[in-house]
Amino acid sequence: MYDSDMKVYLDNFRLNDPRRAAMIEANIALMKQWWSEGK
Repeated sequence: MYDSDMKVYLDNFRLNDPRRAAMIEANIALMKQWWSEGK
């Protein structure tokens, strides 16, 4: 559910500010890693 909720948000950044989109995607990946580790 989270990924689909973030799609519209991220698509806007991908078009207007690719560097910020990359930073946000990295943060999301880190949060997913922490979640899988139970943190």
